[in-house]
Amino acid sequence: RMEREGTSADLGIRGQIQSESAQIGIAMQHLGALLLELGRTMLTLRMGRSPAESVVNAGPAVYISPSGPNPIMAQSWYFKTGNYK
Repeated sequence: RMEREGTSADLGIRGQIQSESAQIGIAMQHLGALLLELGRTMLTLRMGRSPAESVVNAGPAVYISPSGPNPIMAQSWYFKTGNYK
């Protein structure tokens, strides 16, 4: 939609694009948190020598909570390396 109508001067269309972008961004953030949690849990898988020795020791969730994704602070390398000049 951005390609088709991104240059429009119509405030209604621009508002719709903004709203849709925010909704998609939130959905992607939720999906990202779920994938991070799945990856973290998979890293705790221990197969053992037999099926009886297999275990997943993930502990409590880190990236998600009952209310949604937890805030994640990511440090940007871009500003730390002076690439913004």
